[in-house]
Amino acid sequence: MALNDITNSFETVGSYKEYKFQPAEQFIGVQLSFEEEGVAKVVIYQSLDGESWVPFEIDYGVGKTYQKNIEGILASQYIKIQCNLPPVKALILE
Repeated sequence: MALNDITNSFETVGSYKEYKFQPAEQFIGVQLSFEEEGVAKVVIYQSLDGESWVPFEIDYGVGKTYQKNIEGILASQYIKIQCNLPPVKALILE
């Protein structure tokens, strides 16, 4: 497993920041850091084709640090991380 810095990989889509990828592992860890406490919203989506997205984790009022372990990712499945605020630091352990 390797820790990857994805901070500069987020794209602006409308009023959100998004990062889409195909994880190399079945289990990953996500850590996001924000400047403000309690105002960030984070949504984690999954997709089999990279176009049709289904939310499976929604967290409102996230503190300055958000951390989530994601298990059971299928081979070739896509994951999208969406935030209403840009993270000042974003890491993925895979």
